[in-house]
Amino acid sequence: MFKVHAEVKLSHTDAAGLLFFAEHFKFAHSAYETFMKSIDCSLGRIIRDSDFLLPIVHAEADYKGGLCLGDEFDIFLKSEVGDSSFVLSYSFKDSDGNVSAEIKTVHVSVNKETKKKIPLSEKLRKGLLTIA
Repeated sequence: MFKVHAEVKLSHTDAAGLLFFAEHFKFAHSAYETFMKSIDCSLGRIIRDSDFLLPIVHAEADYKGGLCLGDEFDIFLKSEVGDSSFVLSYSFKDSDGNVSAEIKTVHVSVNKETKKKIPLSEKLRKGLLTIA
């Protein structure tokens, strides 16, 4: 499991001072970028230098409790790894350990030119398996 710490800022909230639902996806994507960098598969390098891309083909969220302005929380990532795709599950936990949201994103490895799915690179697979 991989963990990222974050805090709800004013720009993340709705009129009631709660973390706006769409902001969860921004936090999740930021955690994804941080994780990818930690396994030496930075998205910037993949986009610039590799022959593949990792588009998100499905995303979903379940909201279980609110996070408010100033709340600190942790995002826990885990993966399920297939041949040419992977699922990332994000669990948002408040400072008391309560789950406030769960998000899943499905990513597929595609050839940059043809956009056809291809097997995950071995380096990426190994990195993803560290949080399976």
